Amino acid sequence: MKELSKTKRKILSGLDRFKERLKKKEFRACGYKVVLEIAAEFKIKWLVFGKEFFRNHTERVNDLLKLLGKKSAFKSNVENNVFLSGDAEVEKYGVCGVFMLPDYIFEESSRALEILKMWKRVVFLNGVQDPANVGGIMRVASAFGFDGVVADFNSADFFSPKVLRAAGGFIPEVMRVRRLEELLNGFKGQVYILDVEAIKEIEDVAFEEKFGVVLGSEGRGIILDKELLRVDFVSVKIPVKVESLNVYSAFSIFSYVSSLEG
Repeated sequence: MKELSKTKRKILSGLDRFKERLKKKEFRACGYKVVLEIAAEFKIKWLVFGKEFFRNHTERVNDLLKLLGKKSAFKSNVENNVFLSGDAEVEKYGVCGVFMLPDYIFEESSRALEILKMWKRVVFLNGVQDPANVGGIMRVASAFGFDGVVADFNSADFFSPKVLRAAGGFIPEVMRVRRLEELLNGFKGQVYILDVEAIKEIEDVAFEEKFGVVLGSEGRGIILDKELLRVDFVSVKIPVKVESLNVYSAFSIFSYVSSLEG
């Protein structure tokens, strides 16, 4: 098995950057379970194993090699899309995979609105910049049956390595759009905004079949022109008084309560 070349090493590290992902039309994810989960939905282009992982986890290595149509790592004829590396990050996670990046960025709203018509339960992210929050929201959205997640350009990118680690490899349908207000106004279902000061609590909401929820950053909140939106403000009841929940925690509660309606 070939050592990871300098060129491949540069590509792998470069995929940390948003512009490089767009240029290469690739993204990377690290960790056995994360790579395995993502590979169920996305085409994998190449794998790089940490040397210690490769030596000590034969069964897991073979599981991953099957994704590339291989039966075993221990063959004399090894294809050119599997590599070994002693680099610190690869050794830390055991394995990294490079995948084909889907077409998920929409400069024009018309195409995004066509997709949105097919979604019944939608999460809208407005300036959620923390990768851990975005990844956690993706994971919860997948767990509770949301059809998709839409983010504006001020939110963390869905396909950054940090987001994917926080998501555990669970990637729902996603879109990134320039004008979030246009999609919200074009969405045919009820739209809710989580607001700690809202009088109506989520337990009092009668959720319809088609609805969306807008999530903002914990520090700045929602930075949309609310006067232009058809929205309903709701809050999460907190039994013990704290200032607020972070957006991922609040969305987790919202998702659970809304799922009881279904």
